[in-house]
Amino acid sequence: MKWLRGLLAQSGLGHFNVSLAVGAALLIAGFAGLLVGQISGVIGLGFAGLALGMSLQIELLMLRAKVRTNTIVVILPQVVEAIQAAIVAGIQPHAALQDVASSGPIQVRESFAQVCTQLDTGRSMDRAMNWLKREFGSIHVDQLAEYLVLSQRSGGIGLSQNLKDLATRIRSEQALSGEIGAKQGWVMATAKLALVTPWLIVWLLAAKPENAIAYNSPTGTVLLLVGLIVCLLAYVSIGLLGRLPKPRRVLTA
Repeated sequence: MKWLRGLLAQSGLGHFNVSLAVGAALLIAGFAGLLVGQISGVIGLGFAGLALGMSLQIELLMLRAKVRTNTIVVILPQVVEAIQAAIVAGIQPHAALQDVASSGPIQVRESFAQVCTQLDTGRSMDRAMNWLKREFGSIHVDQLAEYLVLSQRSGGIGLSQNLKDLATRIRSEQALSGEIGAKQGWVMATAKLALVTPWLIVWLLAAKPENAIAYNSPTGTVLLLVGLIVCLLAYVSIGLLGRLPKPRRVLTA
């Protein structure tokens, strides 16, 4: 659940209930499996359709998280530097956040506007920053939020230099991870595509009545289920072995 909660946060869905998200995904996957089973007339393919429906939802969620995370990493240095410049000019952090909400990168304006609304209605900086952490699901946003919370407690001592260092660090990590991630993405996509191909072949073969009868026999059903289990194990192994090491988020609420 922790992995899924982090993935939802990175996708911009961190405020959704995890249990409801899992339930909705299972419902959609079950419908996909039922549809595939009805169209193909093969029970084993119905189970494969269920697994494929679930895997496809996970892949789409991971893709959304990746795109959003990359976007945040690209624009976040601008946000941090804008806040840092405002602090140097003697502007309070709350006002600096309002400036980002009104004239910062368009991708983050709405989120920062909601943070400012929370602060305007009396919510503490600590709680507002916890909301911001869940909104972005990024370790760099976690650090930015903690700097702002600590600055309020310490009177702003060292905030400007910390923000400057944070912007530099984000740009440095962006350059390195971008090159590695591009190569890793092609390898992962090719490996996962190879797991789908055999099931497309089974689908085409099942179009012939004699093949459908063979697949629906006890032996055929067991064979398809064993193949499905092997594919699922391979899918999980690809995800584990191909995952790039990332620093853990230790500043989450």
